[in-house]
Amino acid sequence: MLGKIFGRGEKRPIPGDQFGLGDLCDKHQLYHKARKIVKSARNAVEIRLAELDCDLPHTASKVGGHPALPDDVDWPISTDGVPMTFLAQFSCGDLAMERYEGLPDEGLISVFLNSMEEEPSEALVYHFSLSRDMRRRAPPNSAASEKVAYRPTFHAIVTIPRPDSSEYKRLRLSSEERKNYTHLLDELDECLDSSALQLGGHPPYRLEEEAIPEVDDGNWEFFLAVHDIDELFVSWPEGGCAFVWVPPLDTRFRRGRAALTWQVFEDDEEWDEEEEWDDEESEEEEEDWN
Repeated sequence: MLGKIFGRGEKRPIPGDQFGLGDLCDKHQLYHKARKIVKSARNAVEIRLAELDCDLPHTASKVGGHPALPDDVDWPISTDGVPMTFLAQFSCGDLAMERYEGLPDEGLISVFLNSMEEEPSEALVYHFSLSRDMRRRAPPNSAASEKVAYRPTFHAIVTIPRPDSSEYKRLRLSSEERKNYTHLLDELDECLDSSALQLGGHPPYRLEEEAIPEVDDGNWEFFLAVHDIDELFVSWPEGGCAFVWVPPLDTRFRRGRAALTWQVFEDDEEWDEEEEWDDEESEEEEEDWN
């Protein structure tokens, strides 16, 4: 009876809650903010390297190897005039099956970086329609044989805002709710593969200011996080992570335009440590919101 009086009686499903996030909020005593958290959540795709397969069809999803490029498209070149390094291509059809939104109905999304051995500073992200004549292409001045290519597997996941992000601040959590929210984040993170790529959603780490691209003529949207990939001989210096950003939906994938930022994690515990909140400041902040 008391539960009904205070709004915790018969539970109603939360619109848009495809991953049972509302139940997890209840588990971590965030039931009063469950609807806001579900509304702030974003679908993402975790990309794992399933198996080595150099005989994949040229238009199949792959990580590493040689890309499929239209016959009338030159190999992407960096601002320094050096051929970019192909990272991966993803089938829009494969991603649509995992409920990833904001992509064309068909074709390939192809990602290039300017370095796989040193800290990268540039990225290009293209969309190529399968209606164009395409063929497997080796990088300029390299062996035609394809050495390393992995068949990726795609797994739909749900992501929620990281602390210090603007979306997180809009949740207006109390000091106790912030602690519970950290536990919710930890439980969601435990289900992830630490070496996988993440496509879309909220960034998988709390980002430093330098790892968020500056706004020029529009807001950048997070697109892809690239960690160390030992199988591809990717060894980011100092254990960093590359973040690839793309323009908003209305201008996405034009001429490969993308931004790349970088963040080094010197101490993993630094990012897992709960923030210290001053109780008096928290109470004042809550009063301001009310």
